[in-house]
Amino acid sequence: IIDTNGCIYQDTVIIYQPADVSIIESVINAKCYNEASGSVSLMISGGYAPYITNWYGVNINSLLAGSYIYEVVDSNSCVKSGIVVVSEPSKIIASSIVTPATCIYLNDGSVNVNILGGVPPYNTDWLGNNPQQLNKGTYNFLVVDSNLCVDSNQVFVYSISDIQVQEEIVNVSC
Repeated sequence: IIDTNGCIYQDTVIIYQPADVSIIESVINAKCYNEASGSVSLMISGGYAPYITNWYGVNINSLLAGSYIYEVVDSNSCVKSGIVVVSEPSKIIASSIVTPATCIYLNDGSVNVNILGGVPPYNTDWLGNNPQQLNKGTYNFLVVDSNLCVDSNQVFVYSISDIQVQEEIVNVSC
């Protein structure tokens, strides 16, 4: 600055700007297919605290798989927005290969199960039945994956021969 006498005045002005609002997203994916067990949290820094976070009405502690938009506003009204994605394992699918019982009352039928989806390894619960020693009938079983997701199933074991013996007693009259 030069005044009317030609004197020079020199000074420095420093304008501080806060760091940009920075967001680190932490996502926990849903444990099971079509289950609202996912969640998300944000670690916010920069800008000026306190911060207001808007999830547009979504409960961030009980999320299904999908994309969720959020907006963070600091105390200077600086806005930062983002999208988080919550994933899920695929649906558990059990397909059964049935070997029929030879006769209606013999326990020589069996069921082998192929499992896809979920998160391996899997456990199958035949509810007290041995899937390698089944007679003709309908059997329920459960598939449980390593996330403890459960899929219930039913299989029918048929018999090759449905021959049945019907008892008839005839008394001899002599």
